[in-house]
Amino acid sequence: QRSLKGKLSPDQIKRLNELGFSWDPYEEDWEKGFATLVKYVAEKKSSRVPATESYGGFALGQWVKVQRRSKEILAPARKIRLDEIGFVWDPFLEDWEEGFRALQDFKIANGNLKVPNDFKYNGKNLYLWMVRQRRQKGSKNLSDYQIQKLTNLGFK
Repeated sequence: QRSLKGKLSPDQIKRLNELGFSWDPYEEDWEKGFATLVKYVAEKKSSRVPATESYGGFALGQWVKVQRRSKEILAPARKIRLDEIGFVWDPFLEDWEEGFRALQDFKIANGNLKVPNDFKYNGKNLYLWMVRQRRQKGSKNLSDYQIQKLTNLGFK
């Protein structure tokens, strides 16, 4: 019926519409996911949705994962709408930036980067974050940009 829409009579189209027929289920599914994400962000104050999260009976974590994977082919209007609500395209990079900001704040407050091994910042162990950065540099998992930011801060 969808592919024949241009050939259907106005009465047939009207009758299908009265039944709630979906002319574009993919668009409707995307809109449902987006509306669910908007509600989630309003409640949780974050677009960081765990991959297994179900919200309001909708597999929101899976929907978010698909959006991230589809970023390069996603319609520009959809990208803009997601950006407007603070969508996190790369949660790993955001985690890194959060850790780096914590390290910067520590240095400003203490004048050094001698973080005690039990020091918590926003509930996360900053010392362990530093240890992970040293390990990741050795395994080439840090970008040149990240290495440069750490070096400029005085990170050893």
